[in-house]
Amino acid sequence: MPSVTPHDGSRETLRTRVKLLATDFALLDELFPGEYPKMIVRGEGSVIWDDDGRELVDTGLHWGATNIGHGRKEIATAIAAQAERFEFGALYAGYGNAAVAELTERLASLVPIDDPGFAFSSSGSEANELAFHIARAYHARRGEPGRVKIISRSGGYHGSSLAAVTATALPSFHDHSMPLAPGFVYTAQPSPGRCGYCTAETGCTLDCAEDLERTIAREGPETVAAFIAEPVGIQQAVKVTHAAYWDRVQEICRAYGVLLISDEVVNGFGRTGKLFACEHWEIRPDMHILAKGITGGYVPLAATVMSPGIRDMVIQDSLVHANTWAGHPVACAAALATLDILEREDLCAQAARKGELLRDAIDDVQSRNDCILRSSSLGLLASIEYRLPGDDGGKRAATRLRHDLCTRGVFARVGISAPNVGFTTYYPALVIDDADITRSIAALDSGIRAVQ
Repeated sequence: MPSVTPHDGSRETLRTRVKLLATDFALLDELFPGEYPKMIVRGEGSVIWDDDGRELVDTGLHWGATNIGHGRKEIATAIAAQAERFEFGALYAGYGNAAVAELTERLASLVPIDDPGFAFSSSGSEANELAFHIARAYHARRGEPGRVKIISRSGGYHGSSLAAVTATALPSFHDHSMPLAPGFVYTAQPSPGRCGYCTAETGCTLDCAEDLERTIAREGPETVAAFIAEPVGIQQAVKVTHAAYWDRVQEICRAYGVLLISDEVVNGFGRTGKLFACEHWEIRPDMHILAKGITGGYVPLAATVMSPGIRDMVIQDSLVHANTWAGHPVACAAALATLDILEREDLCAQAARKGELLRDAIDDVQSRNDCILRSSSLGLLASIEYRLPGDDGGKRAATRLRHDLCTRGVFARVGISAPNVGFTTYYPALVIDDADITRSIAALDSGIRAVQ
């Protein structure tokens, strides 16, 4: 495959006109003069190449979307064929398209909701916004208009639009978004040492689940519309719940008539070793949020999946919530081709098997490195937390680590979860080679040691 070399003007445009998340060019210029921005010019499988010709194992640049791998010609062919046949028409006034109908029928047999309904959008943020809208409308049309509050978990992530960022209970996401959307309430996250009830050493006591009931009781059940959570939390660090957590959460939601929304934007489509993370704990949500991996990252697409009672309310008594790109036929064609690959190559089973190899590699590194504080994983979704030096809370060390990993042939998502505590989220394409799993974790071990 031929590479593309960006010209200097495109780099300057990227630097001055395009918002790049988590990019501090002043710090990058200080630490690595003249080296940034860098451009990715192509990808194949779990590997990407930058404009310096460097080959990098991609364990996080795709933000968990690229489950089937980069450079799949089958997806490009499906996109092109659909664009030639019919590129776009809105789902409006009784008109739809064949691609969205086929995708809906295909997904209906896969999602953890029986006889579901679907509302499509373009991102997880939009899909969650719509879920909040639907939850409030559902209760109002059933005679309980006071049920408007949405409960989310501290440390959870649900997007960056206004309601979604409010549900994202992380101060760093709220600092520049004030005032936040009204009607949102927070409960404990299921992560020992972060929940406020137990420690990493003592283990989960399930007080995090009981805190949900206390929160509902405190707010008044008649005011609460829904509880939203990721089956496996991914922000700051991957957080796999206690085996009994979800049973208790579902019991509480049913007891108080609170709708359960499972956010599988990152968890879904094989990432955790099952098609959906809900399957690990037999979670049966009222609404189920899909995005990212639904198209393998090739085209933006998201879905708010609804249980039959909610579906019938939305379809029979039309809910006004316009989204121009809902059910975009080109995106739906990409999703159908992605499902073909997931099934044909049995990528869920591959993620489960490779997840065991990943877990072993992390355990080995952790046993030999005192800087590593803790780790967590499920399938090919993992994180490692470690100490970082510096009187700036570890910001410079984290930036050096990300750069150091690239010099070792690995792109990894590196951040700071607490002062002088760094984390790396690890979610490569499900097609990653075993050797690249071992190599990338070894590079992380060396990189963490190098910045101490």
